[in-house]
Amino acid sequence: MKLPAFGKSLLAARFQGGHPDLIQVIYGDDWAPARADAPLLAVKPSQFAPGIYDWRCVAGIPVQLIHRAAEPELFERAAIGFVAAELAEWSPCVELLFSDGQRCDVGVLAFACRCGGVWPAWWSERLEAEYGKRQETYYAELHRRIAA
Repeated sequence: MKLPAFGKSLLAARFQGGHPDLIQVIYGDDWAPARADAPLLAVKPSQFAPGIYDWRCVAGIPVQLIHRAAEPELFERAAIGFVAAELAEWSPCVELLFSDGQRCDVGVLAFACRCGGVWPAWWSERLEAEYGKRQETYYAELHRRIAA
């Protein structure tokens, strides 16, 4: 497994105690940052295959996955779903941001892609449970901090 583009610098910052509030991940060929206030990771569609990237550098931090590739015809099989699911293995919140401005949580997208009670190839019952638990814990902690 290898780190995505810019992953080494993010990992180094995290090992030195830097934990950003959000990480932006760009899926596409245009890697211009969408935000100046969040670290950037990037993957070119032509270089992505499920299971080759190590996403542990996003552990515990919300991710905004910015889709800058051609729009898929079927999200059930689209590579962006595999990218989002791999991020959801580590991040408590993965929000997809599409080029037309629409936003969607990866769990919501996975549920929308269910067919006949079967998850899309990039999601599973195990991931649904783990991601949901991580998301719940993250938001509970966030609300606790806000209330304090």
